[in-house]
Amino acid sequence: MQSITDYISPDSCTSLTELFLARISRSSATTAYRYFDRITDQWVDVSWQEIGSTVDRWRSALAGENLQTGDRVALMLPNGPDWIAFEQAALSLGLIVVPLYSNDRADNIAYILANTETRILLCPGVSYWQQLAPVINRLSCLQRIVTIDSCQPITDDPRIICITEWLSDRAIDMETLPPVFNETASIVYTSGTTGLPKGVMLSHRNILENSHNGLQCIDIFPEDSFLSFLPLSHMLERTAGYYLPMMAGATIAFARSIPDLGEDLLTIQPTVLVAVPRILRGFMAA
Repeated sequence: MQSITDYISPDSCTSLTELFLARISRSSATTAYRYFDRITDQWVDVSWQEIGSTVDRWRSALAGENLQTGDRVALMLPNGPDWIAFEQAALSLGLIVVPLYSNDRADNIAYILANTETRILLCPGVSYWQQLAPVINRLSCLQRIVTIDSCQPITDDPRIICITEWLSDRAIDMETLPPVFNETASIVYTSGTTGLPKGVMLSHRNILENSHNGLQCIDIFPEDSFLSFLPLSHMLERTAGYYLPMMAGATIAFARSIPDLGEDLLTIQPTVLVAVPRILRGFMAA
């Protein structure tokens, strides 16, 4: 059983939003996330208070899109603070998050966006857009496409906007109304290897309870450090490598890439690693 005093039980929060806010309240000055800044060529620490302020800015941007509770928003990003900020901002507004794999086929992505009637898509820049454009252009449900990696004009589609233009410099003061336990938080799709991708509706309660059950199997403490490299679009990493450490107050470092994983392990020296057999076999071979 989990015995640390800083552990947040799902019994004390009715949504993933309340879990996030509770962690900020308890651990505001401690490091929540660590990522590699390729501009400064350095690892950067982000405190819980800082990620909370960032989420407020993303909430303001999403609120400006005039979305309704229950609308779907999708993100197709590598693991990192932007993934966390977008998801938390969306959940706090009662939106449903649709995670996408960045290496998925364009027709699969288009099908998922159409099937969920997604309103907002967050994605990297030119290289991804060139693959998606032929199918995305047919989707009338999308009202906004936000790009991160490149702010160069890549199309004359008026729906596209660069993150620097879309994201507010300052958060708008607005009330947070956390969703309730049984409301849908996310729709996660299968790979579609045996047919069209199939969406699974997961409630806040589903994810909170799975994370809590994980903490009953292994002791995680605030001093622990996770190295996140499996995609957050998959529920294994999202549950065991994102919400579980949030419950325990542990730190998450985002690996730069799979090829850099060995060096990142030496640099970060994590105490916890969520992995799959293929990765472990690679470690043994090396």
